[in-house]
Amino acid sequence: MSAREGTVDFDPRLLAAALEPFPHAGDPPPGLAGYRSHYALDLPPGVRHEIGRVDVRGEDVVVQRFVPPGARGSLVCVHGLFDHAALWRHQLRWGLARGLCVVLLDLPGHGLSAGERAHVESFEHYVDALEAALSSVKHQLPRPVLGIGQSTGCSVLMQAVLDAARTEVAFDDLVLLAPLVRPAGDRLGRPLLPVLSVLPWLPRLAWGNTSDAAYNRFQREQDPLQARSLPLSWVRAMASWSEAFDALPENDLSPLVVQGTADRVVAWRGNLRRIAERFSDPEVVLLEGARHNLMNELPAHRARIEAALDARLQRLLEGEAMAPDSD
Repeated sequence: MSAREGTVDFDPRLLAAALEPFPHAGDPPPGLAGYRSHYALDLPPGVRHEIGRVDVRGEDVVVQRFVPPGARGSLVCVHGLFDHAALWRHQLRWGLARGLCVVLLDLPGHGLSAGERAHVESFEHYVDALEAALSSVKHQLPRPVLGIGQSTGCSVLMQAVLDAARTEVAFDDLVLLAPLVRPAGDRLGRPLLPVLSVLPWLPRLAWGNTSDAAYNRFQREQDPLQARSLPLSWVRAMASWSEAFDALPENDLSPLVVQGTADRVVAWRGNLRRIAERFSDPEVVLLEGARHNLMNELPAHRARIEAALDARLQRLLEGEAMAPDSD
């Protein structure tokens, strides 16, 4: 992943304990420099990095905001299962290079946020976390606002957009990377769920889920924020959310959906059809040979994603410039 992958020069527990309520304008907390170094979160000159915690159902959820000089829009990133905010490093660089304010959050049970690792009783908890993060920055989000999710993060964003009455910040566009609606093997695995439910967790067998062997190794061996097992609570929550997705209201937003053809984690062909039934004419980009974790795939795959992002951002900025109330 980087030359800094050999050591872990920060303590996640100490860093999380040192965080102030978000937004925090004081000195950076102890351990933040080591955190940024370990995950290669290199910032251009003049970028302000803020990190803090918001309360969600009595637990701390960690929110980060990166603000470049003269920000002309916002990028809100929502990670997937087992991932966390610091693994958006490529998309962070992309957003900052284009003058976007970037907002990252660690979902409950992930990253620096509180909660049993990867545990969740309902995906509604994730949506609550996103809403709390957006509420904490709603007056500091220059428009247009672009939401980007990976896998489970796409589920959270789609829920927030389709159930629009719950969200204080409206997204102007969505980018869905390998979106989760139903997992691969869902029809075969669902009858086993009552049997498996006697277990508290399943062993984690897959790491990285990209074609980049160095990243997969980093995640397995050098990332202290990774869960080592999958709670059955997450599987049940995912199954409930998947069942409810088809009943969500339709929306006229047309998201960009990027999907790898070698993805063995989600049932992507059926998922594309279901997303098209809820949203208006999604733009679909298929990446031949790409696997599931597109936010950390090989450079050639990420280059295609960034080209599609550039085209979407340009249209957003042109639309914002033509809007009567644009400032």
